[in-house]
Amino acid sequence: MRMVDVNGGLTLVPELVFEYLDEDKLKHIRRFTNPHPARQISIITARKKLKNLQINALKNIILEKLPTYLKANEFVKIIPVY
Repeated sequence: MRMVDVNGGLTLVPELVFEYLDEDKLKHIRRFTNPHPARQISIITARKKLKNLQINALKNIILEKLPTYLKANEFVKIIPVY
């Protein structure tokens, strides 16, 4: 972002960074229109039955750390663990 501030241009900034930006930088934020970019977290294991506790623990930690405004976002889809 600093290079863009100094030299001009554009940069992609993850939404989780927004909370750390000052008001001046937030004024320059432009959101994507449809289709919105997405991030997917997948866990693939060879022996799923043996790892259900670990997978669910990891899922719960990720969801716990996700900001509330993102959990309530209409574009966020939380798919259950199978």
